[in-house]
Amino acid sequence: LSWLRTGALRRALSVDFARNVERLVEPANRFMSVFTPALDETRSKHDEAVLPVLLYCEEHLEEPLTLADLAQVAGFSPHHFHRVFRHVTGEPPKEYLRRLRLERAVYRMKVSPDNVLRIALDSGFATHETFTRAFVRRFDISPSDFRAVLKEYRAVVDDMLASETFDGFTDETPLTLRFDMQKTP
Repeated sequence: LSWLRTGALRRALSVDFARNVERLVEPANRFMSVFTPALDETRSKHDEAVLPVLLYCEEHLEEPLTLADLAQVAGFSPHHFHRVFRHVTGEPPKEYLRRLRLERAVYRMKVSPDNVLRIALDSGFATHETFTRAFVRRFDISPSDFRAVLKEYRAVVDDMLASETFDGFTDETPLTLRFDMQKTP
């Protein structure tokens, strides 16, 4: 038992494990090299099937979209479509739609004077509460606080970019710049 305490067994087991792994790596590499073209072809087909779905999502973002609707656009079963979509985009369809809706809502909050409720409903959220919950989860700030921060930011930028009059001029002094287009020798 003393050799067990010294770690000799652990070292021996790790050497055997490493040898076994080395023996398995070569057949696995040969297997993958045979099927890599098929995998690339499948990946390409999946990319082609998901692209129309992404466009469909953009065009129908304010409508309630279900997994079955999106799967039908791609021509897959809902279960298979969910796996393929997640693999291609890196996020599940529901999260993708939520992210797009929130991004559109943020844009509207920046450029539109509409209230948050109107923007939430127009963005495809069923209620103001679901919109606020999703907004806070995504951006760590409530929509109304976001609007307040945006308003303060715009005020600061406007103050920084406000034009100043030159010495000797007032706001009423007309300033005309005249350029002579003739060259004089």
